[in-house]
Amino acid sequence: MGPFIYNIFTNDLLLQVTRNGDGNIYKYGDDNTVSAWDKTVDGLNNQLTAVSCLLLQWFTESYMQANASKFQYNLFRSDDNYPTIMCCIYRMEWIYNLKVV
Repeated sequence: MGPFIYNIFTNDLLLQVTRNGDGNIYKYGDDNTVSAWDKTVDGLNNQLTAVSCLLLQWFTESYMQANASKFQYNLFRSDDNYPTIMCCIYRMEWIYNLKVV
């Protein structure tokens, strides 16, 4: 019952991301995943920063708190250079194994 109530409470969260147009948000239970794409890492970083700041602002205004220790990203590219991407004020680390539910 917990994730069901959470999804009802966070229904307008999806609208915040889709209005901005910088990425997509996927929800499963009480987990949220943001996806974005760009030709450059800097462009991708800008998109993720914009979306994450928007989401963190929504959480704050809704008297909720995001768990920054769970912020992570996976970057598909041909070289082995995986930069640190900032998620508003939180640092996201690149992960090798991505769990997809």
